[in-house]
Amino acid sequence: MNLKSHASLVIFLVLALLVFAFSWTKHIVFTDEIIYEEFSYQMFTTGDYLAPNQEGTVWLIRPPLYFWITALAYRIIPPTPFSRRLVTLIAAAATVALTYKLAAPFFSKKAARWSMILLATTPLFLFFTKAANLDIPLAFFILATILAYEKAKTQPRWLWVAGISFGLGILTRSFLALTPVPVILIDQMLFEKRKIPAKHIALALALSLTIALPWHLAVWRRYPQAFVQDYLKFNIADHLFAQTPGHQPISMIRFLANVLVIYNPLAVLALGNLLPQRSRTRRNLRLFLIWIASSLVPLSLAVTRHEWYAIQALPPIAILAGSGLVRIEEAVRLRLNAQRLVILKMFGLSVLLTLPTVVFLNMPKETKSVATLNQFLKRTPASTPLYNLENRYTPQSTLYNPRETPVIDSEELESIVAPLYVYADDDRQYELIKEKTQSCCEWEIIAQDRNAKVVFINPR
Repeated sequence: MNLKSHASLVIFLVLALLVFAFSWTKHIVFTDEIIYEEFSYQMFTTGDYLAPNQEGTVWLIRPPLYFWITALAYRIIPPTPFSRRLVTLIAAAATVALTYKLAAPFFSKKAARWSMILLATTPLFLFFTKAANLDIPLAFFILATILAYEKAKTQPRWLWVAGISFGLGILTRSFLALTPVPVILIDQMLFEKRKIPAKHIALALALSLTIALPWHLAVWRRYPQAFVQDYLKFNIADHLFAQTPGHQPISMIRFLANVLVIYNPLAVLALGNLLPQRSRTRRNLRLFLIWIASSLVPLSLAVTRHEWYAIQALPPIAILAGSGLVRIEEAVRLRLNAQRLVILKMFGLSVLLTLPTVVFLNMPKETKSVATLNQFLKRTPASTPLYNLENRYTPQSTLYNPRETPVIDSEELESIVAPLYVYADDDRQYELIKEKTQSCCEWEIIAQDRNAKVVFINPR
């Protein structure tokens, strides 16, 4: 095999190994993984695929596509850490591949290869390939929608593919899947000369609704209160105008710094596109800049700002970074002799290898709620429930945490009559427990990780 002619395939296979590496470990680095596993497992065991179920209660915080596929996978592969992450892993590998497919016609094969490499080694992206999550599959569907839209400019039948992937994106991540709408509208209205007839776009949108709408109507009809409170209120009002429980609020500047610098340090290479180049190449940047803005502006304006929600913006950032890196390399090659160029490339390679190394070294460090829960499970009898203060931070899971995890209000702590264990997610909650129980009870910390604690409260 001629490696040079198959360079893109070889690079992709190496990156796929990077994506799949350590995906079988039991460590939980993202707490929501427990919830998603339970949703999938309940569908698998009960055969009820309509609504996600948690501790015997319908919990419509997320659309069902990820859970449907995982539940079906459980019929073939036993429920394991790998099988619950399988959808994420396949979506991650496919996202890397489609990043190449989208970048190549805009820039060059070389830039497209670098785009793949930079995406797969981005800490924010690589870290979440090691946990069941909905944001990498969402990134895939958004990328597939925009790639199909680009192809539809010359081959209109690709709009059907765009419509399908857009509908599946909504069934994966609800309102966060709407990013292609402003991208396509702005591109068509302001920049693109090859206009797609509005009726064709409307037909593609109708196909999307045909895919996504039936489930929404079905759960609204069967569980109207849960649909309004969990699905609409939680996903819109509680994210746009309030901070979701269990996460410290961060500023808009900190959010953007984390996404564009701290958790994605090589995004700075996108600045290489500012170097002198052909006007056609500069025009090619527009679509990706619109895409990034359509993702990051709404996310940064919301009160709840989770960095993993921005994974959908990583493919266009990687494409711009890949193009910028090629421009930087061309400029540097003209100014450095061969020896210095080799030294610079070796330095760049060491930086590139450092990023996944740091991610893998941090894999054993589980989230604080999970680490604290593990200590609690080892130190208490099997039937002991773990009360969660104000919010369910340590959800019950058939496969992972069989304990009951009822939510208790802080006011209820003042009148407890029997010993119980309460999970405090941070120092504020721990101080609140002490304040509410100081006149009636004694307390003892029996598990702790970082600022999370399990407090044993014993009435006097």
